[in-house]
Amino acid sequence: TEAGGGTVEMDHVQVHPTAFVDTKRPDSKRKTLCAELLRGVGAVMLDRTGKRFANELGKRDYLVERMNATAVDIGANDPSAF
Repeated sequence: TEAGGGTVEMDHVQVHPTAFVDTKRPDSKRKTLCAELLRGVGAVMLDRTGKRFANELGKRDYLVERMNATAVDIGANDPSAF
């Protein structure tokens, strides 16, 4: 890396797939982290066009996979872009 550090066991890093997007500031890089509980009680995961792209009750690895696939589909380099 630029700072000279390396990475170890990146397969053990967790990505949290659920964040709240403030409709007043949808382009903000800051999102509010939400618990899986919200998906369990009916929250849905939408891309920037409002399309539902995953079964929200899926496991974290499935959800992250769908987020990455959706980011590629919309031409974003970073899943947080949608």
